[in-house]
Amino acid sequence: MGFDSCPAEPEIWMRACASDGSVLKQQLPKPNSVNTKRSFFEPPDRTGPLKFLLGCDYFREGKTLCAAPRKYIEKMDATYLKFFGEKPSQKHRSPLAKGDNPELDTSEFLDETNTKIYQSMINAAQWVISLTRFDIAVHVMTLSSFRVQPRQGHLDRIKRIYGYLFKMKHGTIRFRTEMPDTSDFDFLVQDWSNSPYADTREEFPKNLPLARGKP
Repeated sequence: MGFDSCPAEPEIWMRACASDGSVLKQQLPKPNSVNTKRSFFEPPDRTGPLKFLLGCDYFREGKTLCAAPRKYIEKMDATYLKFFGEKPSQKHRSPLAKGDNPELDTSEFLDETNTKIYQSMINAAQWVISLTRFDIAVHVMTLSSFRVQPRQGHLDRIKRIYGYLFKMKHGTIRFRTEMPDTSDFDFLVQDWSNSPYADTREEFPKNLPLARGKP
């Protein structure tokens, strides 16, 4: 079928796009598992607006593009339930208490099992930061420095962050995609005629791609 093993990930098998422009969709774990009767291509007509990518939900409110990792936070909540047998407490409205200093914690060290749980929770929290939840970045960064040998107090803090995330799971980053109206702005016009750059002209490469979208 013309598949080649990926140099970076040998377990991923790939081949060139089909002549109709469709894109390879499925990973093949082993070459002998290829089924010649199964289609591994996604037709171009199944493409559409971006709704979900790498754990983050995307949607529009009018002309505003919104990003919110709601499904990923729900998955974190399910993982919490699996670890502790209960849902995270949603009584807190901030990731950590004001003036909290995790580095001064003197509670007992966690055992190996709870240490692995702590590390797993930190990993998930770090990823949700990448999915637009920047409001917990500093708190998770501080707690991640104790991942080698965390204490009980550190585990309690990351549990509080999980509760805060689930309580505020509808937190959204909004991107205004329309052209801004600058008609009321007073822009300062610079006179460059007397500067060292007065006669400077920028040369563009001949193979510069054409601009897309609005000028």
